[in-house]
Amino acid sequence: MDMPKVSFCVGVEAIEEFLSELNGFVTKKDAIYFSYSKELQT
Repeated sequence: MDMPKVSFCVGVEAIEEFLSELNGFVTKKDAIYFSYSKELQT
């Protein structure tokens, strides 16, 4: 069963720009998926 998550739709350019900082998060063509169970850094 998939874990609940929130998706944040951004442009492909944004994902490419911040790809190193998105390590550990699921990314698709133009979206980043944040799991409820993983704390975000501030």
